[in-house]
Amino acid sequence: MANQPVGSFVSAKLVELKSEVAQTHNAGGYVSIYARVARLVKDEYPDLTDQQTAMVYRIFERDAELTKESTHQDVHGGLGSAGRILGLRSPDAKPGEYQVDLGKAM
Repeated sequence: MANQPVGSFVSAKLVELKSEVAQTHNAGGYVSIYARVARLVKDEYPDLTDQQTAMVYRIFERDAELTKESTHQDVHGGLGSAGRILGLRSPDAKPGEYQVDLGKAM
């Protein structure tokens, strides 16, 4: 398991991957960042509680909002894949349907 809190890990990876995408000038790359970070989280923190997992997803949601505000690019499309990787969303879930209560994460 990683030595840093999961929230710090997620934030650091988001910054790192966003920097990589910015250097490539590939605006579409931002959408895949959440799935990439979700995979890293599952590898580094395999025993997260439902609340911790939901917190990670909330970080992604907030980051997507901030990205839209600052770049005018809507990257919310990447959240569905990240949710499925984290185990929060079933593959056939409708928007807004989760397998855990996201309200408990905050």
